[in-house]
Amino acid sequence: MGSPIILYAATSCFCLVFFLFIIRLFNKLWWIPNRTQAVMGSQGVRGPAYRLVYGNTKEILSLRNQIWISPMGLSHDILPRILPHICSWTKQYGMNFLTWYGSRAQLVITQPELIKEILSNSDGTYPKVQAPGFLRKILGDGLVTAGGENWHRQRKLATLAFYAESLRDMIPAMVASVEIMLKRWRHNEGKEIEVSQDFTLLTSEIISRTAFGSSYLEGESIFNKLTNMSFIASRNAYKIKIPLIGDFVKTSDDVEADKLEQGIRDSIIKMMKTREEKAMKGESEGYGNDYFGLLLKAYHDPDMTKRISLDVLIDECKTFYIAGHETTTKLLTWTILLLATHTDWQEKLREEVLELFGQQNPTPDGIGKLKTMSMVINESLRLYPPAVNISRNVEREVRLGKYILPANMELVIPILAIHHDPQIWGEDVDLFKPERFAEGVAKASNNTPAAFLPFSSGPRICVGLNFAATEAKIALSMILQRYRFNLSPSYVHSPVLVVTLRPQHGLQLLNKIWWTPIRIQSQMRSQDIKGPSYKFFQGNNKEIMNMKNEMIMSSSPMQLSHQIFPITEPHIYSWIKLYGTNFLMWHGSQAELVVAEPKLIKEIMNNNRSFPKREPREYLKLLGNGLVTTRGEKWLKKRKLAVNAFHAENLKNMIPDMIASVDMMLERWRDYEGKEIDAYREIKVLTSEIISRTAFGSCYLEGENIFNMLTKMAYIVAKKKYKLEIPGIGKLLKTNDDIESDKLEQDIRDSIIKVVKKRESNVLTGEAESYGNDLLGILMRAYHSADETQKISLDDLIDECKTFYVAGTDTTASLLSWTIFLLAIHSDWQDKARKEVLELLGQQNPSADNISRLKIVGMIINETLRLYPPFVVFVREVKKEVKLGDLIVPANVDVTIPVIAVHHDPQIWGEDFHLYKPERFAQGVPKATSNNMAAFLPFGLGPRTCVGFNFTIIEAKIALSMILRRYKFTLSPNYVHSPVPRITLCPQHGIQVMLRALFINKLWWNPIWTQSQMRSQGIKGPSYKFIHGNTKEIINMTNEIMSSPMELTHQIFPRVYPQVYSWIKLYGTNFLMWNGLQPQLVVAEPDLIKEILNDKDRAYPKREPTNFIKKFLGDGLVTTQGEKWFKQRKLANHAFHVETLKSMIPDMIASVEMMLERWRDYEGKEIDAYKEFKVLTSEIISRTAFGSSYLEGENIFNMLTKLAFFISKNEYKVRIPLIGKLVKTRDDTESDKVEQDIRDSVIKIVENREKNVITGEVASYGDDLLGALMMAYHDVDEITASVLSWTVLLLATHNDWQDKARKEVQELFGQQSPNADNISRLYPPAFHILRKVQKEVKLGKFIVPGNLDITIPVIAVHHDPQIWGEDAHLFKPERFAEGVAKATNNNVAAFIPFGLGPRTCVGLNYAITEAKIALSMILQRYKFTPSPTYSRMRSQGIKGPSHKFIHGSTKDILTMKNETMRSPMELSHQIYPRVSPHVYSWIKLYGKNFLMWYGLEAQLVVTEPQLIKEILSDKHRAYPKREPREYTKKLLGNGLVTAQGEKWFKQRKLANHAFHAETLKSMIPDMIASAEMMLDRWRDNEGQEIDVYQEFKILTLEAISRTAFGSSYLEGENIFNMLTKLTFFISKNEYRVRIPVIGKLVKTHDDIESHKTEQDIRDSIIKIIKKRESNVMTGEVESYGSDLLGVLMQAYHNVDETLKISLDDLIDECKTFYIAGHETTASLLTWTVLLLAIHNDWQDKARNEVLQLFGQQSPNADNISRLKIMSMIINESLRLYPPVVLILRKVKKEVKLGKFVIPADVDITIPTLAVHHDPQIWGEEFHLFKPERFAGGVANATNNNMAAFIPFGLGPRTCVGFNYAIMEAKIALSMILQQYKFTLSPTYVHSPASIITLRPQHGLQVLLHAL
Repeated sequence: MGSPIILYAATSCFCLVFFLFIIRLFNKLWWIPNRTQAVMGSQGVRGPAYRLVYGNTKEILSLRNQIWISPMGLSHDILPRILPHICSWTKQYGMNFLTWYGSRAQLVITQPELIKEILSNSDGTYPKVQAPGFLRKILGDGLVTAGGENWHRQRKLATLAFYAESLRDMIPAMVASVEIMLKRWRHNEGKEIEVSQDFTLLTSEIISRTAFGSSYLEGESIFNKLTNMSFIASRNAYKIKIPLIGDFVKTSDDVEADKLEQGIRDSIIKMMKTREEKAMKGESEGYGNDYFGLLLKAYHDPDMTKRISLDVLIDECKTFYIAGHETTTKLLTWTILLLATHTDWQEKLREEVLELFGQQNPTPDGIGKLKTMSMVINESLRLYPPAVNISRNVEREVRLGKYILPANMELVIPILAIHHDPQIWGEDVDLFKPERFAEGVAKASNNTPAAFLPFSSGPRICVGLNFAATEAKIALSMILQRYRFNLSPSYVHSPVLVVTLRPQHGLQLLNKIWWTPIRIQSQMRSQDIKGPSYKFFQGNNKEIMNMKNEMIMSSSPMQLSHQIFPITEPHIYSWIKLYGTNFLMWHGSQAELVVAEPKLIKEIMNNNRSFPKREPREYLKLLGNGLVTTRGEKWLKKRKLAVNAFHAENLKNMIPDMIASVDMMLERWRDYEGKEIDAYREIKVLTSEIISRTAFGSCYLEGENIFNMLTKMAYIVAKKKYKLEIPGIGKLLKTNDDIESDKLEQDIRDSIIKVVKKRESNVLTGEAESYGNDLLGILMRAYHSADETQKISLDDLIDECKTFYVAGTDTTASLLSWTIFLLAIHSDWQDKARKEVLELLGQQNPSADNISRLKIVGMIINETLRLYPPFVVFVREVKKEVKLGDLIVPANVDVTIPVIAVHHDPQIWGEDFHLYKPERFAQGVPKATSNNMAAFLPFGLGPRTCVGFNFTIIEAKIALSMILRRYKFTLSPNYVHSPVPRITLCPQHGIQVMLRALFINKLWWNPIWTQSQMRSQGIKGPSYKFIHGNTKEIINMTNEIMSSPMELTHQIFPRVYPQVYSWIKLYGTNFLMWNGLQPQLVVAEPDLIKEILNDKDRAYPKREPTNFIKKFLGDGLVTTQGEKWFKQRKLANHAFHVETLKSMIPDMIASVEMMLERWRDYEGKEIDAYKEFKVLTSEIISRTAFGSSYLEGENIFNMLTKLAFFISKNEYKVRIPLIGKLVKTRDDTESDKVEQDIRDSVIKIVENREKNVITGEVASYGDDLLGALMMAYHDVDEITASVLSWTVLLLATHNDWQDKARKEVQELFGQQSPNADNISRLYPPAFHILRKVQKEVKLGKFIVPGNLDITIPVIAVHHDPQIWGEDAHLFKPERFAEGVAKATNNNVAAFIPFGLGPRTCVGLNYAITEAKIALSMILQRYKFTPSPTYSRMRSQGIKGPSHKFIHGSTKDILTMKNETMRSPMELSHQIYPRVSPHVYSWIKLYGKNFLMWYGLEAQLVVTEPQLIKEILSDKHRAYPKREPREYTKKLLGNGLVTAQGEKWFKQRKLANHAFHAETLKSMIPDMIASAEMMLDRWRDNEGQEIDVYQEFKILTLEAISRTAFGSSYLEGENIFNMLTKLTFFISKNEYRVRIPVIGKLVKTHDDIESHKTEQDIRDSIIKIIKKRESNVMTGEVESYGSDLLGVLMQAYHNVDETLKISLDDLIDECKTFYIAGHETTASLLTWTVLLLAIHNDWQDKARNEVLQLFGQQSPNADNISRLKIMSMIINESLRLYPPVVLILRKVKKEVKLGKFVIPADVDITIPTLAVHHDPQIWGEEFHLFKPERFAGGVANATNNNMAAFIPFGLGPRTCVGFNYAIMEAKIALSMILQQYKFTLSPTYVHSPASIITLRPQHGLQVLLHAL
């Protein structure tokens, strides 16, 4: 009874409490805000509307984030940035407005009178606002936030600590702290410093010393924690916590802030304990008189009224730690910014300071007199006040001015808004004008009360005001005494509010000194180091520039001398002579000590710590902070990475890439043989290519943009080297070079990031296994390293790439260029070097071993490096004063080592130093320099020696070796000697040399290099044959194909262009062939054809005509080039323009009439249309172009025909060089005579025309072609004759189109024409177009070398099925019904009967008009058919055995098979002639593809992998499975192996589900159990013979029973036996042909027996199905299971008809998997064991692998996939003994297969065994067991020819159980090998037979040996 009452009472109480909480929450979040808003609104105070919970914080945050996302311009108008909401809402709502911080009202007051009233706060009406959230953790309840009595007590202590006398006592500590800072600055004189950080350290040091009696280092932890807390507070300033949730759920910032607060507390307590201990021990008299001491005294005060708590003590410490340095730091920072940008005021302050203090430290008296400084500080505090807001609280309703303010309202005074109010400060409010404070604050603010409150006002004015001002004045005075400063260009103006107002990105300054240069100069001169005097600001830059310009601008170039020192570094050369080996010079205000004394150089270069690399000023954008420029730990890390990239083994691996790159260059040089070449430019490209390949895994073209940008940047750097910027102005005003270099730097960065991303993408997508071992890969691994000590940043990665892009090209380019220059001059040394190269290398490429033995080349390289060192100076830096020899070198001095001076020093190298004498290095560098290691330093010395030194030398030796082996070179007369030092020493105007090829190059090397270069780009082709190229092959192909006519088909491509047809199939759309020594690139890709024929850059001119063509066409329009062609084209255009064509029509009609008149005599008879059309077109061209007739010009036509015959006859005849020019053939002589006769005949016509004009018979030369050109006959008649002839043929064979054309002609009476376009497609007039590549050019993605011919096979393009469809060979004019564009899918280069682009045939319209007229007139009068004498359809080259009546080829096949199977074969793997004797024989007899007959059914046997791939891939479903024959149908039914269409898709889906990866893993235990059963049986036969074939049959039957049917072999044994029986019926009746009709009526014994067996199998399977159904029905099992049977039964019972299968389908699938699931694997296992039994070595290798992976454990899924050796063995077994020896397909309707058109109803047979034993694919050792051929995988073994290895088929119908079979085989073999060794039994008889699968006819007997 009591329990319910208690429960009711508790529930009621809870509901009441919850209800009261909801009311309170509603009151706080809604009622009070709305009431307050209404009260204030009624008084005219408006503002942004209140938003539930968040108030206006989201709007404020949005405004701030929007503005703070980017920096602002250098302006002091910072109010809109810092307080955007105040700025915006003041304009919108007035000077006073209401905002909401969450649900708390904030009244923003900017009216000075009200501010004064608030801050005066005489009656305590406006107390301090309690610090919110994170700010409270910073300040606690210290002086800034405390109220009431606590504040009074704390204020009293603070006032005592910071009163005037105390301040005076603090001045020495302040001065000492500033001294520490200035001492640090000495190391950065002339450099950029970040003053904001320095001032933070300074003020932290001062507050530590003055207030806490310690130092910054002691309190560093507190400062850091407070700074971190400040950032957290700022980050959360406008984040509102949801009531209740916000109190219980802590953010990461809450947790971090709590941790920091506790840490600060602990640190302060620790300080307190230390001070207390010292007092107690008597180490100090008391707690001290500093502020900390006063606090401790108050903490320990016995008077409770004066005592403070520990919390108050800690909070006061925190307050003064943060306020004591934050305020002054920001004051100093912003004041320095203002003085750096207003140098006039900086100078005024400096004058005041120097006047008051001179060079003495500031004094208390003087500080008070710094009037100008006070003005500047005040103006700084006005523009940039440390605190931007003051907040007060309204605790009860109060009147403020005219307003009645409700209680619990916060008042916000935006100091920044008041300080930037133009109504107070004037319109120049945002300008820096300290003079406004000249007469004090009151005057400056126009006596406006509360207008200037940087430290607040009233009783709560900042107690540290005077402390901060004194500190700032001391610091500024001491800085101004010593330094001038300007704003750094890297400064970004971005003020932000983080507790106080600070620069977001710091404040960077450049300190410039007055007296440092003079002091350094004096110090060095006192040590007898002289030099040119320092000039104000410029140093010696002007003198240096003048000397350099004088050299460069000299009216005459320097003579050809190696004394280049005075030219490259004239200032150093002059000043060494004037001041000595070591002297001082000035780069602006930067001192540079030039050291050319080897002893000192050695000391400098070996001492990396005292003489580090100078910071890269001018090179920073070019090289970044990479290996060349970086220092310290970062350098060590990067050096380690670079050393790894360029160590000896890696260098060896780079040699092939270096050789390939040089090959590319030498390929380009072939176009310049006998000509001038700029070696410097060529070598720049070479070294760029090499560094791209070796370091970045790309090529020059990929990185070309980066190289070009870096080159531009290098030029800008060199140009600016001695230019100085005026401090301040130079940083603010950017030159064009600055803008350009900034853009280049960013673009280079973006490009490198793109390279990096590409490499990352390759790894992520699996295209590459790792980032690689090249430099880029090593850098990327470091970038992605999880180990922070090894990790590098993205900037580091980019800078390293830039460094190696530059250094990797320029250094070697300089070395190689000057070496070639020197060898070109000194031919004796060139010959010596060549001799050495030929002796060592011969015609082989350089190798690592041989390179090192090139002694003479090494001497030459060293002498080149001495005379022309890549780097003419090295620069180091002295960071702090250091001893160098006897010298004391002051800090901040650069040390310049002039390498060129050392290398050209006669005291080291002798008086012949300027001569080229490689012999001086004959005994090595030490001997040459007399062991003075600092006398030869082309790559530096000591720890910073160039890391790529060996890379450069190897690269140079390889390049020189390969050049010398092929070319002799001399200096061109055009060469101008003008070495200039840019990044490296380079030839200003290049190095022009004359190339002379060695004779062997033309005949062998040039072709080989061209072939190699094109193959490297994927352009293959027939190999070059010495002298003849491929001409012999082409002639043989042409002769063979032309020896007999072809059948009547339009597939003429293989006939007219057999070599192109064959080689396109063999090598691809684009390939390289050889016409003698001349390479010809055959291009059949439309996009490339378009690019070639449009020829926008004139890169593909017409090919120079051969000798006979030249005689035929002369230098006419078809062959001519350049300006001459333009002139002739213009004339031809005029002759064939539209109006002229119209005038020619009557002549054309008259000519056709003449022809038709002749035809009357042949009506009903045969006529040769081609000859007729030849006469017709000759007549027309004679009339229209030459004003004559065919009879007049007949002689010319006949002679031209004769010349055409000579062209055809000699097209592929190659002449032996030199001999061919001297010895003339009979054809040469005859053609010369014919050419002369043609010339004479044409001249006669021309003279007749001229005579007619002169005698006045005609008024002009006429408007015909002769009148326009006065030159030879053209070949337009040939084109039209061709078009007409083929059109008539096509219309004769396609009567329907002849009738359509005739109808159109008759209807329109010749105004329209039949479609001529399709004729030009099938039979283009010209079957190729020829072009030339004169110099290297980019064609699509290919780089095509110069001096290469291009052949465009028009016939190949016009017959391309990818363009025109599979019916490309058929005559279908309808494809042009909507025009050419539509027919070609707007692919303009797909139809080019008359060419394309600017050189399209000028007579195109003429020929078409002529053809249309002729056809129209013929069709009007005649109907025509092809003559019987014209060749009818013959075979397409597919031969085969003749068809025998009824039986076809089956009797022959049976005879062959019976003969081979009569007796066993020897133990060989060459089983193809035995297993498929008919295929083996007929392939040899008829070719790779042949036709045989199965009764009346044609069977096309295909063994060409390309065709097999096309068939099995079956993209267009043109090759379905062949309908199974009767017995096979009984065996497999309509299961997965035989099914078609949708049914097959459904069944395949089910099978895929049953055999997917996860399911296969779950089958492994059953496979292992099955293998264990077998091995248990084997124990009884150890040491005995066993027939493993029978064993494997049982094993695989057991495995398929368990895994697919959930049973066992014993349960399914009856089914297996019956299926085996059916297989024998199939084998027995395979080639027995039934007589039609009779065969269906009369049943044989086998028919009856097989039918019975089929029914029994069906009954047995149904029984198994019923059993599984029964188990489900009775609940013995929950479902049908997930094995194959279960999946099939689920589909059988599926209610979804689209997914359901029938009972017959279910049974057929079971039969299929019963038979296929064991036959395939049994065959594979049997033959594999045979092979291992014979080849014990591979058996041992396989066993070792198994034991290594599994030991004696059973195989597991993970390790099965790692059986690499076993995979190789299995693949080789499947190759030699494929389970299925034939794959069958059907052609349902006519289809194009490769080049063949296959008619409908032809079966296709793919003999797997023939493909697997093809020596053209597998080599001459195809019949040997060599698993190693699969070591690199199947793709590698087949050369990526996927149709060359098809043991389980290919394409969509690949065997679904492939992975199942392989896994089963691996498990069985592994377990056998673990326990047994086996050898072949002597009783084994080798007799492979194909009975469904390939099996041993008499079993496989092996002897078992237990391990």
